[in-house]
Amino acid sequence: ALYRAHKKLLTPIINSTAVVNRYAELFNHHARILIKKLEDKVGIGEFNMHEQIGYCIGDVAF
Repeated sequence: ALYRAHKKLLTPIINSTAVVNRYAELFNHHARILIKKLEDKVGIGEFNMHEQIGYCIGDVAF
């Protein structure tokens, strides 16, 4: 029952084209930043990629 109540509240938000487009823009922006950071690490050997991805996910989520 709780699932259906939450679904009823969230479905209009998720199905909103404006919200999806805004999220896609935000994700794209932070993905490009991640790519630039990873490009700086090319050729220097091993590094902790989980850390870089974690920062990107945090930026997108918050």
